[in-house]
Amino acid sequence: MSIDHGRRRFALKLLEAVLVLVLCVAAILAAVALANEGTKPAKKEMTLFKPGADVTFEFFFVVPPGFHLGEEPLAAVSFDKKKIEKLPLTIKLLEYFWTREQLAAEAAESGHDQTTVAAKVPVKLDTKCATGELAIPASVDVFYCNEEEGWCTSSHYDTMLKINVSDDKKALKKGALKVTVVVTPEV
Repeated sequence: MSIDHGRRRFALKLLEAVLVLVLCVAAILAAVALANEGTKPAKKEMTLFKPGADVTFEFFFVVPPGFHLGEEPLAAVSFDKKKIEKLPLTIKLLEYFWTREQLAAEAAESGHDQTTVAAKVPVKLDTKCATGELAIPASVDVFYCNEEEGWCTSSHYDTMLKINVSDDKKALKKGALKVTVVVTPEV
């Protein structure tokens, strides 16, 4: 009988140790989860626009150290008329050009040359524009020069400008979307 009693006692002590271990692990995991909750990046809210809204794309341009943005033109944004005509929106001009002076290009502390004034492209959504993501095909050209070697060139980007259209009460009737174009020179 003393052997069975000893086994039971051992089994109970073992069970008690396992339970304590499980509780410790659970407490550690809960503490880690709470600590991580404060370090999660804030979820970026999507800007929504109502059908019929006035949306302005605000372009900013940046080139890396060792380069500076061009003079005239510094940048251009253009749209294909055939593609734009198929979309539920109006863009008054199909080509926009900006100079260095218009966009207040200047060297940043990091050594990057960048614009500080937005290059604005206004878009008017049709009142019957369907909700969802509206993609607008655009071409962006940025002109820049190599400071050390003195040559100048441009980079061309075909892109999709996106507007999120919604009937949500938080959707805007008028607003802006920031577009930052970071040029990667091919050397």
